[in-house]
Amino acid sequence: MTSLIRANMKRMMKHIFFIPGLILAMLITFIVLKIRPVEFEMMKYWFRTVGLGIPVFFSFFIPLFIGVEYKSGSFRNKVIAGHRQSEIIISLFASSFIGVTIMTLCWVLAGTVYLFTERYAPDKEFIVTSIGLWFAFLAYASIITLISLRVKNMVVSTVVCINYFMVSYFLGVTSFSINMLSESSIGTALFENIFRLGQWFGIMNADDSFVMPVRIIISVGLIVIAALIASFKINRRELN
Repeated sequence: MTSLIRANMKRMMKHIFFIPGLILAMLITFIVLKIRPVEFEMMKYWFRTVGLGIPVFFSFFIPLFIGVEYKSGSFRNKVIAGHRQSEIIISLFASSFIGVTIMTLCWVLAGTVYLFTERYAPDKEFIVTSIGLWFAFLAYASIITLISLRVKNMVVSTVVCINYFMVSYFLGVTSFSINMLSESSIGTALFENIFRLGQWFGIMNADDSFVMPVRIIISVGLIVIAALIASFKINRRELN
């Protein structure tokens, strides 16, 4: 398992899009904060807003990254070499999560550096919302990973994932709006937080429908569900 993750991460670091993506994440975060108002609360708002770039990036990166496993025959070769399909699936989930975590750290680092340049320091809200959004991004990545594993054709998978982002954004806006109009009832708050970008909208706008630990639990639950679906009847799957 560890060797599979190491091999995946080595390949990820060499991917044509990954390192440039990290650099862009930092530059865009810093530039957006630089051109926006310098009032502290607005800085935090725009910091949370620009975090949307992370799910945007992984909506096309993960299907491209995982699609190579099928296109090149690497998945089949790993099975022939003695690795269980479940191990390969878990290693790909883990690699996606590590990639998301690295980009999230770059985003937080850029935001923190900018705050210090304006003589501010990250407060409790900055730290808590960053952690909450990290879990939201991990849960979003788990769904993209699930799609990428189930749809073997790399081009089709990428198109599906990009369309999933657009649908998720629409549903996120809708679920957040419904939750606000209903004054955050438990049902509408749950509806908002189940949709990955609905939760992002909620955290971005600092709504208090759920405390952050509950949001994180929902994200973890969705990660587990995505991993279980990806692994369902995995040993019966044809390897073409």
